[in-house]
Amino acid sequence: MTQECRCREPQKDPTAVARMEHTAKRSIFVPLRRRDGANWRRLFARMLCASLFALCHLASATPIKVLWYTYADPASEYVSFYSGLAGTGPGSAGSYPESSGITWDLTFFGPSSPVPVFSAYDVLVIHSGEAFRTQPPGGATVTPNYAGILANRNAIEAARGNRTLISGADADFHAVRGDSGLCPGAACGNYDGARGYVINAVDWAASGAGLGIVSFYHGEFAGSFWWDDPSSFLKSELQGNWIPFHENAAVVPASAANLSLDQGLTSSGLSNWGISFHGAFTSSIPGYISTVDSASHPGYSLSIATVALCQPTSSSRCISATLDEPSSASLLAVSALVLLFVFRNAQARGKRLGPEPYDALEFGMRSH
Repeated sequence: MTQECRCREPQKDPTAVARMEHTAKRSIFVPLRRRDGANWRRLFARMLCASLFALCHLASATPIKVLWYTYADPASEYVSFYSGLAGTGPGSAGSYPESSGITWDLTFFGPSSPVPVFSAYDVLVIHSGEAFRTQPPGGATVTPNYAGILANRNAIEAARGNRTLISGADADFHAVRGDSGLCPGAACGNYDGARGYVINAVDWAASGAGLGIVSFYHGEFAGSFWWDDPSSFLKSELQGNWIPFHENAAVVPASAANLSLDQGLTSSGLSNWGISFHGAFTSSIPGYISTVDSASHPGYSLSIATVALCQPTSSSRCISATLDEPSSASLLAVSALVLLFVFRNAQARGKRLGPEPYDALEFGMRSH
């Protein structure tokens, strides 16, 4: 007699089936729900670190294109010093801890240079009329010559952007000498002094739209004083609003203390350079605010800048306001707040969702 053998399908235990299905489901959803707190904390930390890294390197990632007008001899100490501020080496503009970390791609041009394409640069810096340290080794001091600025008025005006700093100081010379009120007469090269003032001005003016302008005081050597020249692109703004004025006691006004133009600078550091400022602005000029004031003559500005970033168009208007670009610290704070908001929002969402299905079943079946 032949006996038929059959394989019987084992009986399914409903409880075991539910447990297996729930375990499979948890392997997919638990990392997103029950363990989301730990995961989000790790993600938050990673995103914050990435943001910090990116912001720290953002400013120095792309050098600004600096066009520096000078009448100094190419072999002079003046040209040598500013050549050293370019690039990324020790002593460069971006190497100072107090600076914005921005590096410079520097090009000099002078009275006899070919006409540059002004729109190809981020900022035009104009040598002061104080001709100290402009001579070649063993040579005579060079006479100031602004022919390259005056002859190119139209091209400069066409390229000019929304950031201009006009200084009553020959800070460009004092930066070469290393003057700071923190070490009067010692030429210590402290950032809180002429060097920081120059670096901040160039970095700020280069960071707007179009060609920024930095003009140091236009006197006092023979051949200087070009601001009021009929061919000056600054004549319409400055004529009648400035005077020769010697000031050795500077004040950073409260209204400008938080601007990047004055970062790392103090009233003490901007004073006592011998003569820190040689000119003053005696009346308010539309579109400009004071970044350094006179201590001996309240109401006189020693340095002015266009800090309003709004540009009017045919369909929009600007309101009067004092604005400046956010600092790196502000950007970091905003990034941290955004990431914290995302983290908190995810936590709250997880709480609103409540326990996932089968939680009660799972905990009820545990034998430990």
